[in-house]
Amino acid sequence: MVKFKTFDEMIANHRDTPLLIDFYAPWCGPCKMMKGELGSIRPQLEKLGPIKVIPNDDDKNENNDNDTLRAEDEDGNVDNDSGDCDDAVQHQPRPTGIPVYHVNTNKFPQVGARNNIHGLPTLVLFYEGKEIWRNEGIILGEDIVKTLTSLQEEEGCFLENEKEKEVEDKILVDEI
Repeated sequence: MVKFKTFDEMIANHRDTPLLIDFYAPWCGPCKMMKGELGSIRPQLEKLGPIKVIPNDDDKNENNDNDTLRAEDEDGNVDNDSGDCDDAVQHQPRPTGIPVYHVNTNKFPQVGARNNIHGLPTLVLFYEGKEIWRNEGIILGEDIVKTLTSLQEEEGCFLENEKEKEVEDKILVDEI
């Protein structure tokens, strides 16, 4: 679990990526249902967000010459013809995802008040430090995904369009 000292720190830490905040209270029945809906769409949320070049976990020691992807057969033999593709494979652009954070308005009433939370649950989507979408009350997970996708298509916001991604992936594969 990631924790921040202040709400402002959380928003600032995600300035370049969208951030979905679930304002809830532990006694709230619809809030518990909302948490389940958010959990059910986690894989879809991971596929959304601005496209960036994000190094794989294998890239932690970039100064190590042996830290490159290699094609190996069953016996561990290295295919030396794969050298030019290493960077393209390791650093393919991919969505940053949309993280979801839950803010307990009983524990942090000042955060709820500052964000004009009048009913629970309330979902608020922030991007570049600003609120760009809000929903008060329960909403189905599939409707959240549809709404976030429509923000991309209709308003040109941060979200990745899957059709554009397929074209980009095909072009990247063709260039290699």
